[in-house]
Amino acid sequence: MPSFAAGRIALLGDAAHAMSPDLGQGVSQAFEDAAALCHHLGHRLGGAEPADVAERLLRYDAERRLRATRMMRAAFRQSRLTSRTGIAAWLRDTSLRAVPSRLATRRLAALWNA
Repeated sequence: MPSFAAGRIALLGDAAHAMSPDLGQGVSQAFEDAAALCHHLGHRLGGAEPADVAERLLRYDAERRLRATRMMRAAFRQSRLTSRTGIAAWLRDTSLRAVPSRLATRRLAALWNA
C-alpha cells in the first residue's frame, strides 16, 4: 500500500500490513499501530481537532511504515525459507545445523529488536 492513512482514515494491523504468521508478529504489529495512533491522536499531544486528524495520521504512517514493512519482508523471507521441500529443504536444514548457536541467537535478537 502506498500509505496506511488517507485523509481522516487510517488502517492498522492486517488491514495495513498483512503478513504470514511465520514470525508471530501480526498481532504485535497491530498493537504497535494502535499505540502509535493513540500517541498521534491522543491528549498527550493536545488532542486532535478534526482539522488536524489528516496531518496526524500521516505522522502515524511515517512512524509505522518502516518497521511494519521490515517485519512483512522478514516474515515473507521466513515463509519462503520454511516452506521449501525436497533437496532445497535438505540444503536448508544442513546449512542451519552448521550455524553456531551463539551466532543464530544474536541474529534472532537483532531481528526482534529491529
